[in-house]
Parts: sequence; C-alpha cells; structure tokens
Amino acid sequence: MPTIINHLKELRKRIISVIIFLITFFILGFIYSGFILNRIRLDFITKDIELIVTTPVEFFIAKLNIALFAAIVLVFPFLLYHLLMFLKPAMKGKEKALVLIFLPFSLFLFVFGIIFSYFLFLNVAVLFFSQLAVKASVLNLWSISKFIGFVFTSCLVFGLLFQLPVITMLLSKLNLLDAKILREKRKYFILLIFIIAALITPPDPLTQIMIALPLILLYELSIFLVGIFKKKEILG
Repeated sequence: MPTIINHLKELRKRIISVIIFLITFFILGFIYSGFILNRIRLDFITKDIELIVTTPVEFFIAKLNIALFAAIVLVFPFLLYHLLMFLKPAMKGKEKALVLIFLPFSLFLFVFGIIFSYFLFLNVAVLFFSQLAVKASVLNLWSISKFIGFVFTSCLVFGLLFQLPVITMLLSKLNLLDAKILREKRKYFILLIFIIAALITPPDPLTQIMIALPLILLYELSIFLVGIFKKKEILG
C-alpha cells in the first residue's frame, strides 16, 4: 500500500509539473500570438484571400487557439520526459535502452511532421482551395479562427502521422505486428496514401508525389526498423 501511495504521489507531482509547463507556454504563446499570426499571414495569405472575423470575440479566440497550439507543441518534450521518468523504475535494462532511443526519435518525428505540414502541405492546400473559389468567381473571405484551426489541426495531424515508425515498433514489441505483415500490406498502404494525396492536392502528379513520398518512406523505415530490431532481439 505505501508503494502504491508513493507512486500516486509521484504521478501527481509529475502531472502538476507538466500542467505548470503547459500553462507557462500557453501564456507565452498568447503574448506572442500576434507575431505568430502575422507570420502565418505572410506565409499563406495571398492577394486572393482575405481573413475576416464574423463575431466580436473571434479574433480573441484565434489568439487563444494559437496559444494552445504553441503550448501543446512546446510541452511535448516535457511530457515525454516525465512519462519516461515515471515508468523508468518498472523497466528492465533492455526496455530502458529502448525507451531512451525511441522517445527522442518520437519527438523528432513529431516536430518533423509539423515542419512538413507547415512548409509543404499547407502551402499546396491553401493555394489549391483558394484557387478553386477564384476560378468559380467566389471571394475567399476566410474566418480567421477557422483558418488558424485548419493550419494547426493539419500540423498536429501530420505530427501524429509521422509517428508511424514508433507505433509499428510498439506493436512489434507486443507481438501484434512484424516486418512480414508490413511488407505484405505495402501495396495497400501505398494505394491509400496516393488516394489521400489525390484528394487533398491539385490534379498534379508531381505535387501528389511530394505529399505521398514522405509517408511512404516512413512506412519503409518502419519495415526496416522492425526487421532489424526483431533480428537482433532488442524488442523482446
């Protein structure tokens, strides 16, 4: 019983620490939300697009959304760290080594997914959707809060999609997946990726390949890593 109580106290302490970091980053994000919004506007808004507010509080909500996104991204490393430290006492030697490898790898992929979304996907998506309206002689009067939500949701989705190698590793660790299954399902995954790329990009094969290729490479990386770690018996 004392051990359980001690674990709960430690968990409470780490949760409070993460919450403090989250609140701190949220405040900083709100303070710099004007700068971030201006950066987004310069990066994506063209002469064919005009951002508008449709309610008295919409601009304030947009600033809150910016602050929340900044807080989530910045708190992610601290969340991973405290999760590792809480689970560390229950881990064996190989498990500790595995976590020390994959938590930084997960963080790297998360950040890289956000960068990919912001600098490639969103540029293509914003141009495509705005030109659809222009060709139909429709004005692009975009709600600022919804546009900010679209930008940040896309970044978070790609950050999570880029966790594919980490997820496959965990499934392999649980003996729910292996490299053979991944190789057998490769053609279906590639087909699905190209269908998604075709739906979210202009009818331009080069653009579709630019969107699909990183996800395909991540899938191939997953096959490679699962095969290597299984071979060396690092995962079990």
